[in-house]
Amino acid sequence: MILAAPVSHRAGLLKLFLPVVQEVFRERAPKKWEHYFPGLNQHLQMAAVPLWDHFIST
Repeated sequence: MILAAPVSHRAGLLKLFLPVVQEVFRERAPKKWEHYFPGLNQHLQMAAVPLWDHFIST
C-alpha cells in the first residue's frame, strides 16, 4: 500500500501505519483500527493479523 502511494505521501503513510504494524508484532494479536482522513472526508477501517514474521491487513 505504501509503495503504491505517490512519493510525496509515503512518509505520512509510514508514520500512520508503522505504529500499528509494530503493535501487531509486539502483541502477537490481531488489531482493528480506524483513521479519518479530513482532506478526503473518509474513514479507513482496517484489521491487521500477525502471521509469523509477516502480517495480513484487510
